[in-house]
Amino acid sequence: MKRKLCSFLLALLCLWMLAAPVEAASSLYHTPAMTLITENAPRDLELMIRLQRKDGSEVPIFLEKKAKAWEQQFRLYREAGYNIRSWYGNDYDLRDAELVLRSGGEERVIVMSRELTDQMSMNDVVMLNYKKGTLSLGDPLWRGPLLLTLRLLIAVALELLIFRLFGYDERRTFLSVGIGGLAVFGLLAWYTSGWLNFDIRAIIPLIVIMILMPTAQIVLNVIMVEEKEKGAILGTTALSCGLGIVVNLLMLYFLPI
Repeated sequence: MKRKLCSFLLALLCLWMLAAPVEAASSLYHTPAMTLITENAPRDLELMIRLQRKDGSEVPIFLEKKAKAWEQQFRLYREAGYNIRSWYGNDYDLRDAELVLRSGGEERVIVMSRELTDQMSMNDVVMLNYKKGTLSLGDPLWRGPLLLTLRLLIAVALELLIFRLFGYDERRTFLSVGIGGLAVFGLLAWYTSGWLNFDIRAIIPLIVIMILMPTAQIVLNVIMVEEKEKGAILGTTALSCGLGIVVNLLMLYFLPI
């Protein structure tokens, strides 16, 4: 009993030690004033926004760019305009702003309409259709569920492949592993589904989830899978789930969220 209590307290201490630097770093994180996602855009695209001062003068600010596979994301941070007294990163001060698109040595300007900026608040997502030259508030309804489903299916398919490579071939096995994978990786996909603008404070719950995931699936597979001995099932499940977690983390970094 004492050993279990000591192990539990040690685990809590490790989590606290992980949380300390994360909490310190979180004070440096600020939500973007605007996140802009492109459609049909060239890879060399650069975006700049011209903010309008109250005296009528313009202030140019380049948006921070991050490429995610087929998607390009641009972010406007309040910190970029700290030296601008008349801009504080809110919807009112984005009125009459101009979005400047630069690609292939050419420049195009899109005026952000009042209809758009009057609806905006902090941390909004705006879609830019490059070919049409249009802006719309919010990402499409299908985007989040589609990306979540993609990450989930890839992780489960990887698990099933690992079990097949290790000599499992019964339908009951693949059914059990597939259902268990959908359950545990579904939790991970759901938790990370809102990470378009990643907040470092979400890391600690993510670590807890990644610890619980293999444990939960090992228990499920040891109970449900009967094709081999329990030790072999445990080892294969731990390997497949661990690889699934690694692949999910890579997808969160390289693919759109």
